[in-house]
This record gives sequence, C-alpha cells and structure tokens, in this order.
Amino acid sequence: MEVKEALQLVDRLSNIAEIHSRRYSFITAFVYEYFSEIFKIEKLESEMILNNRNLEKEQQEDSFKYLPAKREIHNKYWSNSSLFYVPCSAGSEPEHDWSKVSDIEIMETGDDDCPQFIFMCKYQDCSAVRKALLIKIEGGRLGIEHEFYG
Repeated sequence: MEVKEALQLVDRLSNIAEIHSRRYSFITAFVYEYFSEIFKIEKLESEMILNNRNLEKEQQEDSFKYLPAKREIHNKYWSNSSLFYVPCSAGSEPEHDWSKVSDIEIMETGDDDCPQFIFMCKYQDCSAVRKALLIKIEGGRLGIEHEFYG
C-alpha cells in the first residue's frame, strides 16, 4: 500500500459515520423523489378508476392514459431495462405513498467499484408489508434495479 492510499484509508475510516450518513440521506432522497413523482400519477389514475367504475368497458380504457407518464418516471429512476419492471397497468390504489413509509433501513455492499444499496422500509397499507429496493450507482447515476416485497 502506498502512502497516498494509506492516508486515504485513514481519512475514510475517520469520517466513516459522516460518509454513511451522507450516502443514506442521498439514497433516501432519491427514493423519496421517485415515490413523490410516481405517486402523483398513481393518485390521478386511482381517482379516474374509482370515478369510472360504473362506466362501460370502452370508457374505462381511459384509465390507461397515464401509462406513458408512469413509464417516463420509471425510465428516469430505474436502471434495470427489463420489460418486467416497466409499468403496464393501472391501479385503483397508489403503491408509492411516502406518508405510508416508516422504519427505513439502508444497507450497502461496501464495494467502491460497484456500489449497491438496499433501501428497506415498512409500508403501511392493509397488510403493513416490507418493501425493499435494490439501488446501484452506475456511471455516476443512481438507478433502481429491483423491488422486493415481504
């Protein structure tokens, strides 16, 4: 180990709490922004579906008019390009309501070459499930890779 590397390691170890705190704040802010943007669309979609429940099937197809906006937000925050994750349906209940998020925990791989984080939270809906997002940094950009429920 060269002197420069040793000094960097000492600096990193002496500032580890601050480094983790900044990373965790950054990850939480990223997830918050994603939830906020997608929630606005989900709320409009939900209101439309609830208002149109008694309409004919042809008229209900309007509920899919928000898919392009959901996909645009998805493309902004997701790094996994698999079609499995791309929004393809409308829902009567928003799934990204930040006011239902509690007990946030963030774990990280510690790999400086390929940093990955797991953002976990309790999501208070009818079942109070845990949600987790696998987030990675690639090319200086945060991106969601996978979403877990449990």
